[in-house]
This record gives sequence, C-alpha cells and structure tokens, in this order.
Amino acid sequence: MQRKRLVSLGMAGVSFLSLLSMAVPNNGMKGQGAGPGPVIKPPAVESSKLEGVPKVVTQEYLKKSSIYGLSRHEKYLLEKLAMAEAEGEDTEGKALVILVVMNRIKDSSFPDTVEDVIYEDRQFSPVASGKFDESVPDEDCQAALDMVLGGWDRSRGALYFESKSKSTWHRDNLEKLFVHGKHTFYTERDG
Repeated sequence: MQRKRLVSLGMAGVSFLSLLSMAVPNNGMKGQGAGPGPVIKPPAVESSKLEGVPKVVTQEYLKKSSIYGLSRHEKYLLEKLAMAEAEGEDTEGKALVILVVMNRIKDSSFPDTVEDVIYEDRQFSPVASGKFDESVPDEDCQAALDMVLGGWDRSRGALYFESKSKSTWHRDNLEKLFVHGKHTFYTERDG
C-alpha cells in the first residue's frame, strides 16, 4: 500500500495541516492494500486567509513565504560575516552588514545565494584575509540576524560598504547612502 505523506504548511500566522491518506490499489492484488483507503479532510480554514497560497506548495513557494527562508548554514555564514566585518560595532551595524548580503542576493548583478555572495572574489576583505574563517559569531551577531529575519531593514538598499580605507574605489564609483559606526554604505550610481 502506498500512502501520501503528511504535509504541514505555516504561513503568516496561519497554520494548518492538510491530511490526505489514500491507499492505492496494489496492481490487481487482493487482500490488504487493495482498494482505496480512508480520506481525511483538512480542517476548514477561512478562504480569505489562503489568498495567494498555491494549490500545490513547492519548495520555491516556501522559500518566498518567509522573509528569507535561510538554512542554518546560511544563517551561520551571515553571523560569521557580521563578526568578521563589524566586530566592535553595535547590533544595528552588524545587521546592516547582513543586509548588504541579502540586498545583493535580490540584485541580478550579484550571485543569488548567501554562500556565493560571501565567497565572491574580492568582495569582503575578511574572506580574502582568512579572518572570516577564524571568526566565531557572538550573541550580538545572532541578535543582528534575528533583527533582519524579523523584518528590520534600514539599509536603504545598500549593496556595498567600506570601513576607513586608503582606496577611493567606493567613493569614485558608487553613490554614498549613509554612515553607521565605522562603515560607509553605498549603492550603484544611476546611469
């Protein structure tokens, strides 16, 4: 007898279980497993709470239904980067570093995964120097990530940041957005 598995879907405070259990005929065999089994109907849910929920829920939909849909590994990489780039900065400063990565993922000019953005050549100096590999995130890095996952975003779409540097590349090629702590945040120039 083949059975479909239990599917659980949680979205925007609406959580419901959809149970479907059907026995499939056993290729003409008689006895146990032959014929349809019981059908268990899901609990009734207001249709207004289901607007936008597709009839077939895919992994892609589940990824988009949460604010970022990050794996534990991706969260850890973001916390490590916050530690490597913004150690000594306040929680918001660490969150802004995390948001630069998330903004890049949304931008077609950059890779579309946390890992690919962080490890892209010549993008984050602690990755190139090895400091990133040695970084151990602290509770403040976790708090910064929690802020971001909770929807906090004062990044103004920043795609770049720099701390004090002899290089003038950021100033010469990008549009300055704001300064927070020891970091200056930038985006692409229009045109």
